Amino acid sequence: MAWVRLILPVLACVLLAAHFYRAQQLPLALLCALLPLLLAVPRAWAVRVLQVALVLGAIEWLRTLAAFSAERIAMGQPYLRLTLILLAVAAFTAASALVFRHERLRRRYRLGGLGDDVGDEVGDEVGNEVGNGRGKGRGYKRGEAQGTGAASR
Repeated sequence: MAWVRLILPVLACVLLAAHFYRAQQLPLALLCALLPLLLAVPRAWAVRVLQVALVLGAIEWLRTLAAFSAERIAMGQPYLRLTLILLAVAAFTAASALVFRHERLRRRYRLGGLGDDVGDEVGDEVGNEVGNGRGKGRGYKRGEAQGTGAASR
């Protein structure tokens, strides 16, 4: 059910497309509407492009917040509700870029795992005793204990 998590970046892109459409910036609206198609490409670069777009989208929401709030303040109108809503939308858009930290999505899009380097270092230290093949030159194959390999026969 990792695909359910993909609904969040798709929804964020749709909100951005609607925002740009309302602002009559049709090329940006079309770009945002087409961005979710990158999810069909199981490659890391596609996810990174989408993540950058979502972060830029969050910045756009904050820019819009500043502009609309300043306008409302200048006209003497209430602006707190506008501020809260646009802050929530900006946070949602930025957080949508984080769904790709899920293990299944990292595997699908061939993203490097979080903390892979740390796991390898721990594997090297422990691997010398358990013989998982990543030890420091002992030549053990994965699953073989010391003295049971072909060299000891």
